[in-house]
Amino acid sequence: MHVTTSRSKNTESFYITKSYFSDQGKSTSKIIRKLGTLSELSEKLGTDRDGVMAWAKEQARLETEKCKEENVRKTVVIPFRVDRQMDYNGRKLYEGGYLFPQSIYYRLKMDCICRKIKKKYACEWKLNAILSDLIYARIVAPFSKTSSYQTVSRFLEPPAYELEDIYRIIPILARESDNIQQEVYKTSLHMGERNIRMLHYGRSEYIFQKENQNGNMHEEYRSESGFTLHRVLMEETDSGFEFSVGMFRDDDGIPLAFSVCRGDTEEKITSNSLERKIIRDIGSERIICGGKMTEAADFKKADGMEEEAFKIIKADYIKASETVPWEDCVKAHFLVCFLAQLICSLLEKQLNYEYTYDEIVEALQGMNFASIEEQGYMPLYTRTKITDALHDACGFRTDYQFINKSKMREIQKKSKGRT
Repeated sequence: MHVTTSRSKNTESFYITKSYFSDQGKSTSKIIRKLGTLSELSEKLGTDRDGVMAWAKEQARLETEKCKEENVRKTVVIPFRVDRQMDYNGRKLYEGGYLFPQSIYYRLKMDCICRKIKKKYACEWKLNAILSDLIYARIVAPFSKTSSYQTVSRFLEPPAYELEDIYRIIPILARESDNIQQEVYKTSLHMGERNIRMLHYGRSEYIFQKENQNGNMHEEYRSESGFTLHRVLMEETDSGFEFSVGMFRDDDGIPLAFSVCRGDTEEKITSNSLERKIIRDIGSERIICGGKMTEAADFKKADGMEEEAFKIIKADYIKASETVPWEDCVKAHFLVCFLAQLICSLLEKQLNYEYTYDEIVEALQGMNFASIEEQGYMPLYTRTKITDALHDACGFRTDYQFINKSKMREIQKKSKGRT
């Protein structure tokens, strides 16, 4: 710290200034404190300019000492011993990429939606915690068949419920799928106006075969274009379960609504109430079926990747199908996929489409942390422009050299919109 002065026509002002190097490596400075004008300080101290300057230099020295003390408090010293073995079963690696989609999840008021549903069914299970974890697991591990419970067990905030609780809420998610879509559409409007200049509809058909004697699940998949509102096949056949899924997206490629419906014949056409409202409000002439999106919409999404991810049914649903109707498992699976896509798409929009869907997911997957002797966490990822953008968009930072436990709890609260 040092003293600087500035002169105007009638007076001279004294400041304490700090010099430092910017992130770009350039030498710069900033004013820490304004001490006052020469006339004010001379009158206050009862001295001349030399006396004022001496006093100002002493103030600068005190500020320097104060700054050093603060830096010492911010410096973390953790002792390690070369003759001490690690503890048995001690966790060292944690995943933290979920914090960023968690920020979008809570901006969508999903916790409030879950609270209403929980009250409706008077269920004791932690619906919000389970649904959010299913979504985060789908985002950070889209192609893994591993149980979502196993995936989220590696998170900074491990699950506070039992694996069996996931199976118990699957029927509720299936029954409330349409309601959740309607509610989340309303809350998404608070994050910005939806681009519904044109809508885009696509349909995909799936066959999920029953487990064979080795316990493996096989999938067949085919996708086709054409505006046929949910010409649904969701019937148990000798080869397995066959059904189709239709989805609407807005002109930015962000999911609006989807349906998985059961029909006895291929000609039966069904849709959920949100989709009927969309068609009624927008008009069928503004719906593009299959094929390319409008040229005005610059889609930077990996639709092939997302479609493939829809095929992967995680172990949670397969295990649940032993006691829960398979139809409920399928509906819950696609609801989670839909919400995961919605959240990632909104996150992509928050980043002004400067990064692709794939790039965002890859960045989230790499955001790991090491637990350091139970004192806190050290980020293990590389700081890049995309990690900076994610932090700026979500309103918190994890890219410090070290994060103590209390600071990490603060970050977790911020990601949920809490202070």
